[in-house]
Amino acid sequence: MLVEQSKRIEQAHKKNLIANRGKKVTPKQLELLKIVEEFPDIGNKNIMILLGITRSTLKEHIEAVEMRGFLKVKVGYRGIKSYRVIKSAMKKI
Repeated sequence: MLVEQSKRIEQAHKKNLIANRGKKVTPKQLELLKIVEEFPDIGNKNIMILLGITRSTLKEHIEAVEMRGFLKVKVGYRGIKSYRVIKSAMKKI
């Protein structure tokens, strides 16, 4: 039952992100994009320190800007993530 409830919550979260896809980014999300654009090889821990947010908040921000088409996330060797800002999408902000 707990697993089923968790799946429903995750689906609702994804629907919310998709519904907000066309909306503007928040100031923190914009700050995140600027940091990633300036330092493409930065790690999650350093992003969290610079933004002053928790890991779960960072994950939400990354998912939101990725769903809106501003960020490309690649998972490399050993599960290390790297980010790339989509410059053509950034011109729309």
